[in-house]
Amino acid sequence: MFASMWTDSDATKGDVFYQVYNRATQDVSGEKKARSRHALKLAAEDVKNYGGLSYVDPSWVMVITWADQLPRSSYNPSNDLPNTFQLVIISDASRWSTFVIFSYEKTGWDTVMTTRDSMIGYYTTQYGDKHSEALGVSGKSISFRMATLKGNTGEDGRYLYRVASGKPDNGVTNYEAKCQDWYFSQNLEYIWFQMKTTLSCPCDRRLAQYDRRWQRDLDQERIESQISCYYQRNMRFTSATQYCCYDGWGSLIISEDGAASHMFSYHPTFFKRMHEKYDLEPKKWCCSYTDNCFLYLVARPIDYCSSYIPAIIGWFFGDPHIRTLDGLEFTFNGLGEYTLIETTGKNFTLQGRTERALDKDGKEMQATVFSAFAAKDADSDRFHVQMNANRDGKNQSV
Repeated sequence: MFASMWTDSDATKGDVFYQVYNRATQDVSGEKKARSRHALKLAAEDVKNYGGLSYVDPSWVMVITWADQLPRSSYNPSNDLPNTFQLVIISDASRWSTFVIFSYEKTGWDTVMTTRDSMIGYYTTQYGDKHSEALGVSGKSISFRMATLKGNTGEDGRYLYRVASGKPDNGVTNYEAKCQDWYFSQNLEYIWFQMKTTLSCPCDRRLAQYDRRWQRDLDQERIESQISCYYQRNMRFTSATQYCCYDGWGSLIISEDGAASHMFSYHPTFFKRMHEKYDLEPKKWCCSYTDNCFLYLVARPIDYCSSYIPAIIGWFFGDPHIRTLDGLEFTFNGLGEYTLIETTGKNFTLQGRTERALDKDGKEMQATVFSAFAAKDADSDRFHVQMNANRDGKNQSV
């Protein structure tokens, strides 16, 4: 509990306002972040200059200002002797430290103006130990002249105290600090590059089920039976993959919490340990153990399925009759191996082989048939299928 000046005042006069500055602000690139950085820097400088500490790294600061406060009394009819003072609370989450600054700009009250002396100071309980500080003036008439008294900082009307310090010995983990430290260790520019290289989530669970580029996460279903999640079978250019989760109705989950469909920087299959360390553990710190899930979703962005392109089906049969992906149909009698599809950038290639067709007596005819296909894209293994030696079935391999 903190009391900058606890006494009777007129709540209808003056102003009271506050501002919170957080190193982990949601406005990651705007003016709010710049203001937070500036406030945190000033707070660190105050602690270093007045507290003699060189290692403080504030993660959260609250500034509360009481401006032009008047006493609740009939002894001040002119209302020309207001008090203005401020309380600053500084938290360094990574070092379990909290500081408080009492600042008094002007204090013009007199004891005759109020029926109660002013209480000034703080009371804390840390790991079971109680501690209080009354600044030496609490309950005395001189407390109404705080702006004229030299504080422990060496400046008039300014006091700084360290009200909490040190990690507890009861095994408690500061998950908020762990979440923030992880967030600030992330290279967001590279994260967004990874985001651009991944496949976009299918917008519906049925699309994910039939799109062979996606693999079902059975571990997630054992944890939450109503949610089914999918990730890319293979990587594309980087180690990242989208993680697409669907509710019981089959709709893609898009929310601001841990259930959202989002990116993983490390593929669950190919980078299992790094995935657990840099994707899953931070998700617990930020989304399960604290209310900082918005930080996690900045560093592991949500996918809205807006760029999803479903697989398109073309077909081939017999004396090669071909229907292309743009709907054209024609007959092709070439003999040999051919590239049937090759996408821009060569991300996907489909090749086919033709052989001479045989009549019922096993003699070659003046026509060809498809006898084998091979396919490969940028994030898959090579797939091959061909007729068997008896031409009554097929062999396939991956």
